[in-house]
Amino acid sequence: MKTLENIQKENRKMILETIQGCSYEEALEKELGFGCKVIDIKHQFFGEYSPEEMVFVEDTGDQSFYFKHYRGNPLVETSRQSILDKNRYEILGKPLTLDRVLLALFKKYKDEPIQPEIINNFPIINFTFHEFVNDIGTTLELSWDWDLTKLTLEEQSEETQRAVHILMGGEND
Repeated sequence: MKTLENIQKENRKMILETIQGCSYEEALEKELGFGCKVIDIKHQFFGEYSPEEMVFVEDTGDQSFYFKHYRGNPLVETSRQSILDKNRYEILGKPLTLDRVLLALFKKYKDEPIQPEIINNFPIINFTFHEFVNDIGTTLELSWDWDLTKLTLEEQSEETQRAVHILMGGEND
């Protein structure tokens, strides 16, 4: 059985590829914008390497990017070329919020849209997929609950993350 960490990495890859409509490497480059998270791999804290997460806050338009840094320098200026250096930075992308997960699912199943239920004149999306047939022809019943008090997919329950993984085309193991 895959670890939750592996599921999270695969979910991020599948969702970003689906949203951006390209390879994962290209999708990460397209994610560079307000809110994009990047890891400063070579960040040092008291002389020791201590990778640190930064969040994209501004693009000056002249190839300079500004990131909010959570340790040391509160605002870091760097170039696009530096950010694309995989030995220095790891681009994670923007947070996988409910709207981005739904966008990926709708793009993936555009020919088989998820139909909302109407309850008291309000559309409710039912996340139970009855008789969902995966790539190898196995019939599954999937359901998941998105906890609205938690913003991102990585903060959701393991059951929800695994269900999204299967719906995005990941292996069910």
